[in-house]
Amino acid sequence: MSNRIFQAVWDNGPQARSEMIVLMVLADCADAETGSCFPSIAHIARNARMSERTVQRTLSALQSEGWIIIQPNTRKNGSTSSNVYVIQFEALQLTPFVRDRTSRNKGGCQNGTPRQNGTPAPVKMTPYGGCQNGAPITNHKEQRDLFAEWLRLPQKNKPTFEQFKSEQVR
Repeated sequence: MSNRIFQAVWDNGPQARSEMIVLMVLADCADAETGSCFPSIAHIARNARMSERTVQRTLSALQSEGWIIIQPNTRKNGSTSSNVYVIQFEALQLTPFVRDRTSRNKGGCQNGTPRQNGTPAPVKMTPYGGCQNGAPITNHKEQRDLFAEWLRLPQKNKPTFEQFKSEQVR
C-alpha cells in the first residue's frame, strides 16, 4: 500500500464516485515507486463494493481519461492473468517517488540494518529476491526503468514482464 498515492487520489482524483473508489482500491494495492499493481477484477469489486461489470466499465473509463494504464498480463503457458494497472502520477499531480539511498552500504543486509555487534551481516540472497532476514532488495530504480520500457512495447506479441526482464539480464 502506498499512503502517498492514496492521499494523492483523495486530493486530486477523479470527480465521479465510482472512478474515485476504484482508483483508491488500486492505490491501496500500488507499489510506491512505480504506481503499478495487479489485483484481480474480483478483488477490486469486493473492495469497492461494486459488481465486476461495473468495475470493468470504471477501469475502462479511468484508462480513457488518463488516470491509469492497463497492460494485459499473461502467464508463461500463454494463459491470461490479472492485468497490470499503472497509476499515472502526472494525472494525480504527484512527483515520482525516489527512495533515499544515502544510508546504504554501512554493512548489514541490503536494507542497511547492521548486525547487533555492529559488524556487517553477510548478504545471502533467497530465490524470492530478498535477503534471508526478509528485507527486500532496495535497488528498484533499475526494475522501475525496465518496467517503464516494457510498458512502451507494442501490444502485438508482447512478452510477459518476467520474460522481458530475463531477456534484458542476459
